Amino acid sequence: MFKTCKHAYFIIFSSLAAFLIYQQECENEELLARFNKLEVSCRKSQQSLQNSLNQTTSQLPFIIEKYRKKIIKDAQVNVVYIVSDENKGSGFFINDQGLMVSNCHVVGTSDKVNILTWNNNWCHAKVIATDAVADIALIQLNEDDLKKLRDSNTLPKGAQFANSDNVDVGDFIFTMGAPHNKIKTVSAGQVSNTARYLNSLPILDKISGLYYLYIQVDSGIMPGHSGGPSINLKGEVIGINTRANYDNNAEGYLLPINIAKERIDNLLTAHDKTNHYNTIGFEMNPYLAHLDDDKNYLPAAYSSALRVDRIAINSVAFKQGWRDGDLILEINERAVDLQVKSDAIKYRTSIAFSQPGTELSFKVIRLEDERIEEVSLVVQGDTNVPTPPSSGNRVLQFFPISSRR
Repeated sequence: MFKTCKHAYFIIFSSLAAFLIYQQECENEELLARFNKLEVSCRKSQQSLQNSLNQTTSQLPFIIEKYRKKIIKDAQVNVVYIVSDENKGSGFFINDQGLMVSNCHVVGTSDKVNILTWNNNWCHAKVIATDAVADIALIQLNEDDLKKLRDSNTLPKGAQFANSDNVDVGDFIFTMGAPHNKIKTVSAGQVSNTARYLNSLPILDKISGLYYLYIQVDSGIMPGHSGGPSINLKGEVIGINTRANYDNNAEGYLLPINIAKERIDNLLTAHDKTNHYNTIGFEMNPYLAHLDDDKNYLPAAYSSALRVDRIAINSVAFKQGWRDGDLILEINERAVDLQVKSDAIKYRTSIAFSQPGTELSFKVIRLEDERIEEVSLVVQGDTNVPTPPSSGNRVLQFFPISSRR
């Protein structure tokens, strides 16, 4: 009897185990079927996604082209062609009140200019402020023409400004203006350098390269581009077309828009509508003995000093005995440290934008007898920025780019 029961239990448990195994296999088969179905669905979705991606990729050049044209069209609305008594060039609206910016060398000494807008309207405008050193001029549309453009709904809203500190080498740009009087011209290129140092840039007897670093571009800036904008791929102005290199037609230079904005704000608030660059009676240039012919003449400690140049003979400095070639080792008890030539800009601007009457202390070495002196000078409140050297100097290869009439 016991054996019979034992045998029966064995059969029951075996059957139950077989049933459970069978059930598990069925569930696994069902799970596998579901997985296969999901895999097929994923493959179909992947194929559909790939097809959509291929279609989008094939359309991408047309999308980019459409976007590029829209950017250019929207930006060109703000660009104007300017004719002054002396020059011809470009400019652009910076707000919806008829205010425009251009280069100072475009308007020259003119008080009034004629402008041609994007929709071929000739208008009259007046020069309301200038900064010859930064080479910026502000131009205001006459009231009658301002009203006419408003009534016809053709008054530009003004250009959008980028943050020029974020501009990088390789960024694509579009340069706008009227090269050789060919209005509504757009050329493409890229940023070649974001902080180009151009020491002597003569403009209206001022040197604008002493205080600012320029954005170098290869978009083919030529005469007539002066004062126009160069924009990024968002349609924002990164700089004002300001200089060209006649030895290389593709090479041009922009005044960074961040600097332009600062100088424009100062012009709008200045009581006499002129930006003042204060002076101490001479120009400070980098010595950098390791780049000079007489590199063995002075100790290495003096190699990063500032050199005194073009001292005004009627200045306090000249009367104190300062002479061209003297080297400045310290300013206000802080050592002058120039690693590259463009480092001189921070020392020039610290004086140019300081308050008139500010007293500065200098440690100077006189080259005549290698004597070190400590002297003081007071910042003069005037705009007597040193004049550039003669046109025979090779350094003057970077020129204003407006067209002579």
